[in-house]
Amino acid sequence: MADILLEAGTNEVELIEFLIAGRPFSVNVLKLQEVVQFDASQVTPMPGQHANLLGSFLLRGAALPLIDLDQHLHGPRTQPIAERARVVLVTRLNGVRCAFAVQGVHRIHRVSWKAMTPLSPCLVSTRSFLIASVHIDSRDMMVVDLEAVIAEIMPQTRLDNELPPERQAPPPAQAGRTRRERGDLRVLMAEDSRLIRHEIVHVFQQAGYTQVTACADGQEAYDHLVAAKQAGGPLPDLIVSDIEMPRLDGLTLCRRVRQELGLATVPVILFSSLIDEQMIGRCRSVGATNWVTKPRIADVIGMADEALD
Repeated sequence: MADILLEAGTNEVELIEFLIAGRPFSVNVLKLQEVVQFDASQVTPMPGQHANLLGSFLLRGAALPLIDLDQHLHGPRTQPIAERARVVLVTRLNGVRCAFAVQGVHRIHRVSWKAMTPLSPCLVSTRSFLIASVHIDSRDMMVVDLEAVIAEIMPQTRLDNELPPERQAPPPAQAGRTRRERGDLRVLMAEDSRLIRHEIVHVFQQAGYTQVTACADGQEAYDHLVAAKQAGGPLPDLIVSDIEMPRLDGLTLCRRVRQELGLATVPVILFSSLIDEQMIGRCRSVGATNWVTKPRIADVIGMADEALD
């Protein structure tokens, strides 16, 4: 799957379409390591496991947690998993390798993030595992939030929204330099997940960064910057952004901040579950100041202090 690349900052994404109970769903190709055949003989149930965790899936000597995605999305099923799953999606998200049993894989679609329609707040609950919908070939296809699925089944992978003591207090200023107070600095943040957005704001405020403007996606953040610049108002001292977002992704947001708005000195930190060596190259190519993988949210505070010193 790593051979499928897009130029950074084009606001496009490759979605792989897969089937669950005959219905199409999708996920960003960059989240997949590979797609393999489902083999029930390689699954070992684990004592006390989550109801939607099938067990340990043995793949070339590695034991991966195998999640029944059909059951997790739709509730208890009566059919045996062997009748509902033919392939396994192998992912690496937030530093965790995980496998998802699905009915089958159809094809890959290249679409613009502009084509993504965020779900209405009326349709999104606190236990939502869908990010957005995209209209392809005269039908709507839902984009699944695999990180949310993993976090519910394996709570240890969730964002840690409590700062360690060493992050709560700002580091001392270097000799001969005066450090700006965290509360005087303006932070603009773009994150499409309401839960994660709330947790990031909480961590920044816990650290003393009290001036945080939270946006629901990259387009909202970009519009905020354009309006502030046109009005001659204060611009943010720091931008923190997710990468995967409907309408405008974080890479494109960073590129447009640099090239279109001319904000060459405003630090941009990209915070995403997609960070790996390949993605780091993309972050560099659009002018990002730094990057960090979820769920290491406390590291963002250290990066912010370093960038704003």
